[in-house]
Amino acid sequence: MKAKLLLLALCCVCYANSLVAVAAEDRPPTFVNNPKLLKSPITLVRARMIAETTTATLQDTNGARFEFNLSSANNQLLVRSGAVPEMSAFPPAAFVGWNLDDFAMILQETIKRQFESEGKHLRPKNPQDFAQMDDATAHFTYNAAKRLLTWAESRQHRAGTSPK
Repeated sequence: MKAKLLLLALCCVCYANSLVAVAAEDRPPTFVNNPKLLKSPITLVRARMIAETTTATLQDTNGARFEFNLSSANNQLLVRSGAVPEMSAFPPAAFVGWNLDDFAMILQETIKRQFESEGKHLRPKNPQDFAQMDDATAHFTYNAAKRLLTWAESRQHRAGTSPK
């Protein structure tokens, strides 16, 4: 009798966990406006380039996202403010509690943790991170990650050499 009750309780717990998982998948992602609010480990989940602009998403261990557009022409950073897909959801970054140098450091650490250099290109350290992408999307993501890393390293170098 105790074994049957224990089995029934275990089944109820498993069922409840599956309902929570399904509910979590239906819930829209949480967006943060400050990359310093992301909890490690942070991953680059997607990136793409359109002309001078790179659009990318960083995601933390809790599923919170920092989605942004970065213009390499003028260092203008636009940050998604919510789950609305329109471009108007990307207002200019409100640098409250952080700055571009903080962002560059987080971006550089994230990309270097996920990728390694292979000549002039980046290759993911764990190909499974991007296994759900088709080859073309993965290729564009790696190129965009390289552009972001170059920007972050340049930004960090300028911050390290500028007078205080």
